[in-house]
Amino acid sequence: MVNEMQGNATHVAQRRGAFELNCPAATATVLSKEMIQSPLTNPRWAPPERAEYTVGVSGCNQRAPYLVVCAEGGTGCVAVGTQNVTH
Repeated sequence: MVNEMQGNATHVAQRRGAFELNCPAATATVLSKEMIQSPLTNPRWAPPERAEYTVGVSGCNQRAPYLVVCAEGGTGCVAVGTQNVTH
């Protein structure tokens, strides 16, 4: 599942990074990825499994890291938390 959602996670981070860095040509690279499994307390109401990625976005002499979380079941991905680093 982590590999299946990597393309969507990269795309979401790239789009957000391009906007926040004001750099339409920004590119994204996956720095790390892992499956996040919630503790199973009640199988009937178990939350969906999630994949978590750290994606670096760079362009226009700037770069920023994004944490991207994607939920199983096609609900999409969300890119959160950045701290811009200029080079």
